[in-house]
Amino acid sequence: MATILNLKPKTIRKIHSYLSLIFCFLLCFYLITGFFLNHPSWFEQKASISIYEQETSSIDALPNILQQQDIQLSDSRFETLTQTSELELSGPGWRKVINIESDMVEIETIQYGFIATLNDLHKNRHVHIVWTIAADIFIFFTLLMCLTGVWISVKNLKKKNQNITVLTLGGLLLLLLIVVVPKAYSEEAVTIKNLSLETLVDIRQFETKTENPYIAVFSKNSANEYKTHFVLIEGYKWVKDLKTYWRKIAREDRSLVDAHSGATRKAGLFSRQIDVSLFPGEGLSDIVFYLEVSREKGEREILSLDSLTVDGKACVEGKKEINQFCLMH
Repeated sequence: MATILNLKPKTIRKIHSYLSLIFCFLLCFYLITGFFLNHPSWFEQKASISIYEQETSSIDALPNILQQQDIQLSDSRFETLTQTSELELSGPGWRKVINIESDMVEIETIQYGFIATLNDLHKNRHVHIVWTIAADIFIFFTLLMCLTGVWISVKNLKKKNQNITVLTLGGLLLLLLIVVVPKAYSEEAVTIKNLSLETLVDIRQFETKTENPYIAVFSKNSANEYKTHFVLIEGYKWVKDLKTYWRKIAREDRSLVDAHSGATRKAGLFSRQIDVSLFPGEGLSDIVFYLEVSREKGEREILSLDSLTVDGKACVEGKKEINQFCLMH
C-alpha cells in the first residue's frame, strides 16, 4: 500500500478515478441494498409458492424428474435425498424443497421476490463462490479508492488544513457512534423489568379416545411484538407429521400457518414457569397472553388473558380443548 501512495500524484489520481468508474455501480448496489436491509418492513414482498408433483415407481426415475425442473444435484446431495426422502436447496431470493413420499415426488419452489434476491446478494447468503470472490475484490479496491481519495485531499496544499479537519471530524463521528450508541442501548435495556409467572393449564379429558393436543403459550406486548414462551418439545418425532400437515393442508389455507407447535401433552393439569420482560412504562396489564391448543382429528382453540396484575391471578375458561387457563404472579 505504501508503494502505491509513493507513486506520482498524477498516477494516484488516475487510480482513484478509474476505481471510481469501475466500481461505481457496485458501490451503489451495496448502498441501496443496505437501505433495504435497514428498513425491511418498507420493502416487504409477498413470496410466491409453486408446487410440482410427479408420480414415480422407482428411484431410478428421480434424476430425470429433477432434470426436468432444472435441478442439478451433486452425488452427496442426491444420496442425502434418497436416504432422508427430503432435501432443501437455497439460493439468493429462492428456496426449493424436494420431498419423496411413497410413489410421489414433490418439488416446492418459493420465490421471495426481487428485493429479497438483492438483499441475499448483499449479505453474501446462498451465493455462488464467484460472487464471494467478486465481493472480496470489491472490498479491497474500495478501500484503495478511499485511501487514494484521502491522499489526493491531503496533498491539496490550498485546502490541506480544511480537508484534514473534515477527515478528523468524520473519524470522531464514527468513534462517537461506536461508543455512544451501544452504551445508550445497554442503559435502556437495564430499565427493563423481568418477571416470572406461573402458567396453569387444565387439558380437557374426553370420554372417547382422542389424540393428545399440541400446546403453546405466547404473548403480545403494547408494541404488538410477539414472544413465544414455550412450545412443548420432545425430540423430533413430531416433525414429520408437521411437514405432512404443511404439504397436505396448511399451504392451501394460509390462515392455518400462524400456529406454534410442539410435542403433545396428556389430559390433566400441568404448570410451567415463564419469563416476561416489561419495558419502561409498561405493565402486566399491557400484555396479552395466549394459550393455543390444537388436536389432530380434533379442534383448535386459542384462549387469551389480558387482565393480569402484578399481585394477582387471572383465569379464563375454555370451551373446546381446555377446561381452564390461568396465570399467576
